Amino acid sequence: MGGRACDLRNSMLGLRTVIAALIVAAATPSPAPPTPPIELGGVRIASQSARWTALLAVDELSDGNETMFLISGEIENVGPTPISWVKLSYELLPSESQGDAVLASEYGYNFRAEALRSPAVEAGQVAMESVPIQPLAPGEKDLFRMVFFRSDVPRFERWRVRILEVR
Repeated sequence: MGGRACDLRNSMLGLRTVIAALIVAAATPSPAPPTPPIELGGVRIASQSARWTALLAVDELSDGNETMFLISGEIENVGPTPISWVKLSYELLPSESQGDAVLASEYGYNFRAEALRSPAVEAGQVAMESVPIQPLAPGEKDLFRMVFFRSDVPRFERWRVRILEVR
C-alpha cells in the first residue's frame, strides 16, 4: 500500500484498538475512590475511578490478563475565573497498614491541556504559553486520565489523584 492508504489503514487499526479498550474498560468494575473529593486553587476533583483493563477484548487468542491500570475522572472549575490548565499527580500506594509511601507516580494534565506533555514542551523547545488550550470557564468540567502498565509498576493496593498546580 502507498503512503495515504497505509496511513488510513493504520488510523483505522488504531481507532479499533481504542474502541476495544473502551469496551473492556466499561465492562471492568472499578474500585471506590480512595479519598474524598480534593480541591485546590478553585478546582476540585468531581469524580474519579480506576480499573485494570487491556487494549483488546479478551478472546480465545489472548491470555485474559489486564495489562493496564487506568485512572480517570473529572475536574471542575469551582472558582470565579477561567483556568488554563490543571496539573495532576497519579500515585500508586501500598496497603493502608504500610502507610502512604508512594510506590509509583506520574503526572499529567486535564484532557484539554494534555498537549503540555508533548516532548517539545517538556524539553523547553516550545513554551507552555504558546500551546493552544481552551480555558475551563467557572462551573465547567473537564476529564483527566492516566495509564500505568502492569509491567512497569510494583504491586500496589491503593491509588490516589492529587492536584499539583492550577494556572
